[in-house]
Amino acid sequence: MGGMTDRSPRQHSALSSSLRGPIQTLVGQVVAELSREFDEATRADEPVSKTQVHRRQWRESIEFKHRVHAALLPEGVSFVEWLILETVQEAIHETRDAVSQVEIAHRAGLSERVVSYWMLQMSEYGAIDRAPTADGRAWRVLLTRGGRRSRNRCNLRLEAAGLTG
Repeated sequence: MGGMTDRSPRQHSALSSSLRGPIQTLVGQVVAELSREFDEATRADEPVSKTQVHRRQWRESIEFKHRVHAALLPEGVSFVEWLILETVQEAIHETRDAVSQVEIAHRAGLSERVVSYWMLQMSEYGAIDRAPTADGRAWRVLLTRGGRRSRNRCNLRLEAAGLTG
């Protein structure tokens, strides 16, 4: 398996690799500008409410998502795919066994429907092995060798971008 980059037509869209660098730069500039605007808006001497703190955390999580997306463009892996790969690996490490898609959904903060969709996609291009449980009421999943390699490549890119550690 050549990795997740050669798996689906949607990853081979009209966006050429020559545009990826400028897009990453633009995303970085937008994120930096939003951070500056937020910093200026929060410098007031007024006390900070819990909702302000939560909204700031929300904006920071969105910023993180965009930065991860930009860093993973060369791998052809979306933020959600990376999140699922990470979550599956984490759950398997803890349980030492295959894990249910429902568990992955809960751990990743995604809906069961979204995880079901992505598990089917990721299974089709060889990143995930999935099979029904003995009673047939749920799906159990494992990372394949290709899924682990893809996860590792993604994490190296994220580390290089200063997004892990």
